[in-house]
Amino acid sequence: MNAEQELYGLLVPLLDERLLVPRACIAEVTSFQPLQEMPGAPPWYLGIQAWNGRGVPVVSFEGACGKRIPVIGGRTRIVIFSCLGQKLPAGHFGIATQGSGNLSAVAPGVAEALIATAAALAVAIPATFGYNILAGRLNRFDTTLEGFGMSVIALLVREGRI
Repeated sequence: MNAEQELYGLLVPLLDERLLVPRACIAEVTSFQPLQEMPGAPPWYLGIQAWNGRGVPVVSFEGACGKRIPVIGGRTRIVIFSCLGQKLPAGHFGIATQGSGNLSAVAPGVAEALIATAAALAVAIPATFGYNILAGRLNRFDTTLEGFGMSVIALLVREGRI
């Protein structure tokens, strides 16, 4: 294989499979540290990890794909990805893995597909964060509005207008 045609990727170990990601998309692989939880977040959103003086959202890739979320253990690492666009204020997000990844060279045809997949992940995961944050806010607003409506109805009943 010609060196100009090779792309280096990181083979990220997940629970039952591996995820191949272009090395250029990865900022760092760090050890797992206790996460700051976010109330009302979906189960696959594991929390915020401190990294380089900022908070980075960490997700379970398996959970985001609708699979079983693995238990966090001693081998758990966090792969920090660089985001495309401005979807996340931190500019990065993390995926919990089941160990350290392996660097590997990828053939040209696979490399093109890999780049497209990484670009899609770098856009889709932050967009999912945004959607879930917005959905949570809308649910809280709905609850507040429902409580207000019940209060108005109770007031009208007390005054005998209904």
